[in-house]
Amino acid sequence: LLLVQAGDVTDQQPTITVRRSTPLEEAFGTMDENDMRSITVVDEDGKPLGFVKRREARNVSGRCEERLHTFKVTGKAEENLRVVLSKLYEHNTVWMPIVDEEGRYSGEISQDYIADYLSSGRTRRRLNP
Repeated sequence: LLLVQAGDVTDQQPTITVRRSTPLEEAFGTMDENDMRSITVVDEDGKPLGFVKRREARNVSGRCEERLHTFKVTGKAEENLRVVLSKLYEHNTVWMPIVDEEGRYSGEISQDYIADYLSSGRTRRRLNP
């Protein structure tokens, strides 16, 4: 866990976001197409502002900023998985956004994504090129 960084895991996941001004209908469609329970909302600079839940975007009008939930915690791409898991447990959440050095959204990480990454063999290839 100490040898793998959060960015290694997020690089394997699709990065799908919306903006504050995105219509909720569009956000719901994106979540539906990609089988997502929520979607991250970013500002003009790509920094995460929060997320919109799929069930709250279903069959409603308005914009994402009207249903925005703020994040409890964020992680940094260079943090190792031990630090990331500690943050997830400490804040009692199953996923969080990962940001780069400038604070821009680079993906999300979850306990499931970490488990998938560790069991995929990518770790061995990365450590033993």
